[in-house]
Amino acid sequence: MNHSIMSNFHDKPSEWFRIFIIILFIIIVFIGLIGNTLVLLSVLTNHIKIRRSSTNLLLVNMSCADLIILSFNIFDIIQFSFDHSWPTAWYLGLFLCKIIRFFQVLGCYVSVQTLLVISIERYISIIHAVKISHSNRRKRLLLIFIVIWSIGIIMALPNLILLTLHPLYNRSEYYICGLSDHYTHSYFVLFYKYTESILFYFIPIFVQAILYILICRKIFLVGRAVKAHFRAEQLQCSTSDSRRQYSGTKTSSSLPTPLTDNNLSLMAMMIPRSQSQLMP
Repeated sequence: MNHSIMSNFHDKPSEWFRIFIIILFIIIVFIGLIGNTLVLLSVLTNHIKIRRSSTNLLLVNMSCADLIILSFNIFDIIQFSFDHSWPTAWYLGLFLCKIIRFFQVLGCYVSVQTLLVISIERYISIIHAVKISHSNRRKRLLLIFIVIWSIGIIMALPNLILLTLHPLYNRSEYYICGLSDHYTHSYFVLFYKYTESILFYFIPIFVQAILYILICRKIFLVGRAVKAHFRAEQLQCSTSDSRRQYSGTKTSSSLPTPLTDNNLSLMAMMIPRSQSQLMP
């Protein structure tokens, strides 16, 4: 069965394709190591309160998981670079086969769980706006980290048992790191793989999709309510300004006409002369 599976692979991939994959792997690892290290330094070395928020500390946890994945993937990149055949042979022995694969899987499990917790945190803070004290927040985050890493370690432990070295079908002196033939079709491995897919793929992607849909809906409704509120305020301000302008015009029309030079001359002409001038 193992021979039939391995016979489906190409004996030797294109040299240009191999070089492209190597360069791509190196770029991903280089950017990932630098980026995640900067995230750790920017959050852990800064004592500003906003930098120590729950989301940022969860991002630190995810950066640690990503650094584990990237660091242990370097061994695969080195072996892939020096081996010109496909599938790539494993040169590091059974012990490192188990250890390296264990930490690679552990990092993936922790990263997926952290993304799920971040989406839940955002949902709670946006939809329900729950405020938690600093001490309670630290205790809650510590508990979350313990649960995440405990689940990751427990679910990654079977790799230490199931992984073994298989001889390559076309190069019997070389081996690959994979699941043991003795367990490949057992109910335990099937149960483990189904559980792994459900816990770390289907449930997280489904829950995150639902939560972010609800968050987008909340933001859309709030934005529409804010726009309606501003429009109502603008209408009220324009109405009050119109009323003030109308009342000001009415008041000015009821006031007496101010005395000008022309008005004074007309009034002098209309005033009768003194009695001494009017008597014969």
